[in-house]
Amino acid sequence: MVKKLFLLISSALLFSSVLTSCNFGSLVPTDTKKYSFTYHDLGKRSAGATHYGNSIGEGKILVIPVTIKGYEENATEANREKIRKAFFGSSEQTGWESVSSYFYKSSYGKLNISGEVTPWFDTNIEKDDLINYNSKYDDLGTYYILERAYAWARSRGIDMRDYDVDNDGWIDSIWLIYSCPHNQTSSSSSPYWAFTYWDYNYSIDSPSPTAANPIPNTYAWASVDFMDEGKLAGIDIDAHTYIHEHGHVLGLEDYYDYDKRHSPMGGIDMQDWNIGDHNAFSKFAWGWVLPKSVTESCDITITPTSQSGDCIVVGNNWKGGAFDEYLMIDFIDQENLWKQDSTKMYSSLLAYTEPGIRIMHVDARIGRVSTQSDDIVEVTNYIDNHYRYKLAYSNTPSTSLTTGKYNSKTGRYTFDDLICMVNKNHDLSTTYRGAATASNDCLFKQGDVFDMKVYSDFINDGILHSGAIIPFRITITSLTKDQATLRFTKI
Repeated sequence: MVKKLFLLISSALLFSSVLTSCNFGSLVPTDTKKYSFTYHDLGKRSAGATHYGNSIGEGKILVIPVTIKGYEENATEANREKIRKAFFGSSEQTGWESVSSYFYKSSYGKLNISGEVTPWFDTNIEKDDLINYNSKYDDLGTYYILERAYAWARSRGIDMRDYDVDNDGWIDSIWLIYSCPHNQTSSSSSPYWAFTYWDYNYSIDSPSPTAANPIPNTYAWASVDFMDEGKLAGIDIDAHTYIHEHGHVLGLEDYYDYDKRHSPMGGIDMQDWNIGDHNAFSKFAWGWVLPKSVTESCDITITPTSQSGDCIVVGNNWKGGAFDEYLMIDFIDQENLWKQDSTKMYSSLLAYTEPGIRIMHVDARIGRVSTQSDDIVEVTNYIDNHYRYKLAYSNTPSTSLTTGKYNSKTGRYTFDDLICMVNKNHDLSTTYRGAATASNDCLFKQGDVFDMKVYSDFINDGILHSGAIIPFRITITSLTKDQATLRFTKI
């Protein structure tokens, strides 16, 4: 949880008049930086003084375990070693993945995370007293620990410049692992859950940072006991929660609904209920994949996304970047990072147990923010260095630019989400139930057809938020566990 305030040429004679060409790779415009940016780039122009870690190349994490008074028995060298393995260990050392090994695999080797775990830092604070240090930025007292732990780590000779990979003066990420148990439910008056936040004491109230003396901004906070959550699933040292939170460190939103009105991704995504691999949009926004794009009627053959990075974008006047509105298609399998969670339950949830095609409606356009306030004055798909920006849409209606539209067909609202999976079986439960979960039947299989009008119960009246339509019918002409072929017919 983030705290937020191959063109197929078989049967060529039969389809020669229909199948023309597909663009294998993004439609990258001449002004590449204008449209093709990542979350890390967006953080540089953030409206909320929020900076994001590198998603390509080297990523650094400084992990500081912190002792809460009364829970010294957990502040052991054995637990410190477990923390090291949870963040930087091998798959063999954890029984599944560490933060480092997970992101290396999910990124197809494009992100290599390293770092260190300091000795335990003694906060000398009682568990129930931390909330008394809550600042005007509603950090639940965690700034107090972060800033003291940062000063302590510097006094031990840790060179903070090692943790500012892009030399912008901000430490890329600090992790605080506290020694007491986490609460089972998050509470506005309790800090003992897992969240990612930004130190606005530094980023707003302090002088500008320098590369010679980098200071904190992005940090994550979680309990030592999250490492034990995967025991029933056969995981010795579990990093699911830490991986989810590090997704926020790198810029991603939560994909569940804080308002608990609907479940856009059906729980099955690493940024939803901590399950499986990241979806193709998340990977695109981090610069890890380059989708195949559809401009004319054609067939495209892809292999599983988690293994190859294959995915497809279908848009209308799409400019080639991740931060736009389009359909994103990926291929779910049960290998690589999906294997663990599709064979054994994690947190009472099982990932997809059958291969299939997932079709998602993405609206990751950004809002240019007023110079006088944080209000959005324009929705766009590019960055101009003269302005500040934030995501226009969210999977939480109350924090999205618009709360949605009434759908006369279903008698319910269709929410204007950042990312929403289209359920193949027309099951509407995920559109109005906050705890609804997706199933194998939500994935498109061989013979299934997607049409904007047919699925207007998920995409309001078959029209995108921008008012555009997607002029293609999509048919899954073949699907095995190793590859799938999709036919795009212009209509």
